[in-house]
Amino acid sequence: MIKNQLFCPTSKAALALADESLLNVINAWLEDTEMLYKNGDPIAKPAHALLVDKQQKIAYPINGGIPQLLPQYAISLEGLNYGNTVV
Repeated sequence: MIKNQLFCPTSKAALALADESLLNVINAWLEDTEMLYKNGDPIAKPAHALLVDKQQKIAYPINGGIPQLLPQYAISLEGLNYGNTVV
């Protein structure tokens, strides 16, 4: 059986939907920190859904149900405190 899977366009790592707790942590981080997409544009609104890689180092937004899997829309999660770890 072939399973549908989405992959990071740059690293080719498999992506998965961020769970609600991770999404809440990322949105709180967005409120406290000026975060930028990889292209330098500011992230101006909370994320409703994100795809993240297994290492939780990078995320891609899902807008209107459509994954934005373009390198310029990548969100670095480096330095994010999640649970007892820093990703």
